[in-house]
Amino acid sequence: MEEKINEYANGKIEVSNLRFSSKEEVKKIKSERHQKIYRAVIKFRNDNQKIYEAVNALIGRQISQATPARVLHRRADKIRKRRVIDMRIENMKTNEATVVIKAEAGTYIKELITGDNGRTNPSLSSLAGFKIKVEELDVIGIGD
Repeated sequence: MEEKINEYANGKIEVSNLRFSSKEEVKKIKSERHQKIYRAVIKFRNDNQKIYEAVNALIGRQISQATPARVLHRRADKIRKRRVIDMRIENMKTNEATVVIKAEAGTYIKELITGDNGRTNPSLSSLAGFKIKVEELDVIGIGD
């Protein structure tokens, strides 16, 4: 199975030490609230300086997130408080940036960036003062 996954992934990810887990281990893993690190490619129409300022304003900040509009049909509409632990720009081009975000478990990252029409506050988009679109989003780390 490991070999088939790695072959299919074509170097984008690699699975190693794949094994079965007990029910107890699965329960433990699911109950833990690990921080996650994400890489996102974002696009925008306005100036790059505002993106730098907005990223810096989110570092260490608590945000309020209502259940995202995209999942409201299957989840209760409630407000969640989450913390953006760290955020940095990895690469900047004209009207496009790659950002790395470390956030508490349960943070909706797309909505942290876009604002989800005001359902996440503050958001990268609200702090920058213009719309931002998420082109790519990947989890690149889990835990400390």
